Amino acid sequence: MEEKKRLNRSISIRKYCTECCGGNREEVKNCISVNCSLYEYRRGKNPNKPKLTKSKAIRQRCLNCSGFYSPDVRNCEFKECYLYRYRMGAENRGKI
Repeated sequence: MEEKKRLNRSISIRKYCTECCGGNREEVKNCISVNCSLYEYRRGKNPNKPKLTKSKAIRQRCLNCSGFYSPDVRNCEFKECYLYRYRMGAENRGKI
């Protein structure tokens, strides 16, 4: 897997969505999961006014993944996830 520390939030979201869709970019384009917090950003920049910032959308997705239990987001062990680095709302720099 490529080195994730070079990815920004937009690229991380796109890669996460591509992985969620089985690696098929066309499926990302046609995604019907409108309730996913990343939906508006799945193809890069959102052309409309987003409901959430990229950071908040990532945080919300991580909360959803953890069963909406905030301590599990902080203690997440899925370091290979494209969103891992931004799960606390800001880039993790060893301060968590």
